[in-house]
Amino acid sequence: LGVDTSEDLLEIARIRHPTRTFIRLDADHLSTFFSDVEFDIAVGRSMKDMIVNNLGVERWHKIESEMKRVASRIMLIEYESLPISCIVSP
Repeated sequence: LGVDTSEDLLEIARIRHPTRTFIRLDADHLSTFFSDVEFDIAVGRSMKDMIVNNLGVERWHKIESEMKRVASRIMLIEYESLPISCIVSP
């Protein structure tokens, strides 16, 4: 399952992976669709720095809380600054 706010990026994902499901949704509103610990892991790629820089650290904390609520673990991969970082939290 893929979640993004960009319909353009979701359309690319749907073309590349036609058998998978992708939905348009703000990551801080995951409760609209998902219950607590519905997933084993939630993965965020290149999103933390972008959200903090453009929407603020408070918005990031809300999104991170939602990711932790819907998944037993989260993995964040950041490419914005070198070295590339990967954080996995229980």
